[in-house]
Parts: sequence; C-alpha cells; structure tokens
Amino acid sequence: MMCAKTRGLALVLLVALAAPAAAGMLDLADRPLPYPMPAVTFTSGEQARSLAAFEGRRYMLWLVSTWCHTCIASLRVMDKANDRLAEQGFTIVLVRNHDNDGAPGPDARGFAHRFAPKLLDAANWRFGEASAQMKQTLNPRQYPDVYFLVDERGRVQAVSTAPTATLDRILGFARATDAEGGAP
Repeated sequence: MMCAKTRGLALVLLVALAAPAAAGMLDLADRPLPYPMPAVTFTSGEQARSLAAFEGRRYMLWLVSTWCHTCIASLRVMDKANDRLAEQGFTIVLVRNHDNDGAPGPDARGFAHRFAPKLLDAANWRFGEASAQMKQTLNPRQYPDVYFLVDERGRVQAVSTAPTATLDRILGFARATDAEGGAP
C-alpha cells in the first residue's frame, strides 16, 4: 500500500511526463541537441568507469531506479529487441540511479538478473551504479527512467524515457550511421 506522500509524488511525476508525451513533445534535454556527453563516471564491479570509454560507437546510457515499473517493462522489451540491437553493434549501458533514488532495491546487475537474466551475458550490455556526480549532472530532477542516445563522437542526440514506448526510436538510432546525420 502506497502512503499518501508517495502516491502524490507519483501522480505529480505521471502528470509531468504524460502531458508533454500526449502532445508528442516529450523532451528531457536541458539544452539544445546535440551536445557533448558530459564527463561523468559510474561504478561497475567496484571500479570507476567513464563514459568516454564508449566514444567511437553508438550507445544508450539508461538511468533506472530498480523499483520503477516502467523500467521493468522496458527492460523486458529491450531484452526481446536485443538481437537487433546487438547486430548493429549497439551498446546499452544500464546504470542504476545514485542510491536508487532513496528507495530499497537491487543493484543494476540484480535488477537485470531478476527481470532479464540473459542480458547479463550479452556482449553489448554493461551495468553499473551512478555516481553522485552523474546524478547531479545528468539526472538532477531524479527521473526514475531516463535514457540518452549518444553517437560515435560522444554527442547526446536524444534524451527520453520509457524505452517500451520509444523502442522504434532506439532501433532507428542503433541502425543509423554518423554519416546519416546522427539524430534518430
């Protein structure tokens, strides 16, 4: 059972995301696209990792909260689409939001283990935990489910949410080449 404060916060978030989405104009980017992916780090296997390591290839940085139901649904959809993504050499970096946005829940690998275990062995998936710096820089509004599509040059081409609802956009971005202009 949800407490009144949590229910109210969920309603505010739903309205904030649903109104622009219904109008077909959901844009979570805080600045004009494209822009360089900021130099931020996350941890994986207790080692600090930099997003700069992914330059030279297209990838999706996906920040999730492991209690988030749209994240669970989207992870299952991404699992089903992974063969098509992997064929394109597309990497998905799934990173749990810093401190899971204050809620209990598994780490990123535990989240994948529970809802899409075969992704743990997929060569094109990476898992980690957001640093406080990553959260402050990329997700200061604390969206439980936000992703960034990043091109070969390390430029953010799109910022959105709910891969379940935007899978065609992600697949199109994975198929595109930088010569095609980068934007999905």
